[in-house]
Amino acid sequence: MSELEAVFLSLLGMVLAGVLGFRLARGRSQTVEAEEFVVRDGTGRRRAKLGMSDDGGVRLRLLDENGVCCVSLGVTPEEHARLHLYDQQGALRAGLGVFPEDAGVGAVFHDQGGRPRMTVSVLDAGGADIRVFDEDGKVQWKTR
Repeated sequence: MSELEAVFLSLLGMVLAGVLGFRLARGRSQTVEAEEFVVRDGTGRRRAKLGMSDDGGVRLRLLDENGVCCVSLGVTPEEHARLHLYDQQGALRAGLGVFPEDAGVGAVFHDQGGRPRMTVSVLDAGGADIRVFDEDGKVQWKTR
């Protein structure tokens, strides 16, 4: 199983556990509130964090056993969804998001140095766009 598949299955498991927890707690009038929730493994290492991001949005971060973020799922203060995937060193490698101002949805793929190398977008107006960049960020190829 690849690391990405393992991360996806972990995220799916957390979502299913949350749904099951809400189903079991239904009918109870208890509420738990906090600015941050942290999940730790059996040795006390932080493995997940749900809380507010520095920009005022909300974010769920899944961490490996060394505390390095592997997946980040969040909503910006402007209510735009974001999913970021990181490598073993914590460098952003891929992002998927909904863009502001009717710009649509898209994905950005980064090289090991953190530089964007490819974007794929579907605009709300119906158009699509694919771009490939060199190491300096210059467009080498695009669809339109």
